Amino acid sequence: MADHFSLHNNCEPMGLVVEVKSGARAAKYTPREQEITEIVETRLRGEGLFSEDGLYSKNGTSVLMLSVSTAGLSFVSLLQYKRDLCFRPPGENCGFASSWDTGMVGIVPRFRSQSHKRRHVTHSIDELLSHFLAEYRRVNAGSCAALNP
Repeated sequence: MADHFSLHNNCEPMGLVVEVKSGARAAKYTPREQEITEIVETRLRGEGLFSEDGLYSKNGTSVLMLSVSTAGLSFVSLLQYKRDLCFRPPGENCGFASSWDTGMVGIVPRFRSQSHKRRHVTHSIDELLSHFLAEYRRVNAGSCAALNP
């Protein structure tokens, strides 16, 4: 039942927020915010879950937030599914709270090219998205099947 509360939203498209922070030594290999946004949008679009309405889904109840921070040879990625917990009519949000999250801490290979280090970080993001989408599909299976027969 906790999974249902954490992730269920009737298979409605969700908004997206991507935030990238980079330390000076990591700037060369840190993927740009636009690059990460495109990766996540593509995956959400493929599932029919990306909201074309911008930050908020059409019913204003969910946002997927991805934060990536790099410093030196380390990185941290945090993926959060946030919901409007007040359940008011569309357009009357009272605040979002994280109802599901996952993250990853990693170290990029020291003696590799900048592009290899960048791929290492983007691969971790892809792993987080795969985990989220698998859980989301499991919890919303009935709703998504009804929308996409």
